[in-house]
Amino acid sequence: MTFFENLKKFRKRSGMYIAGNTLSEITSFISGMDIMAGGDYMTSFRDWFISGKLRKQSTCSWPVLVRMYLENQGVEPENQVDAFFDILDEFLEQECVITPITENKSE
Repeated sequence: MTFFENLKKFRKRSGMYIAGNTLSEITSFISGMDIMAGGDYMTSFRDWFISGKLRKQSTCSWPVLVRMYLENQGVEPENQVDAFFDILDEFLEQECVITPITENKSE
């Protein structure tokens, strides 16, 4: 199973893995998954995010960049997790990695 397929499973049932559902908790868990998988997957996402969404250079980590971006877009904290996964879906679709994470959320 690939890293992104594991993310898809995590998205569907994040409560099985972590107690909370805040952006910080979600990105921390995903960062840990990425480190265990070698640390390259979310680096690719970060590079894509900087060039495609931010369009400016930054030395911040991808979780910080995502949080700042969502806050600047006016996304309320209770909607930030879904907004993050929407952005991640966009990355996966553009990079042709796998089908979007949010596919079949009800499973």
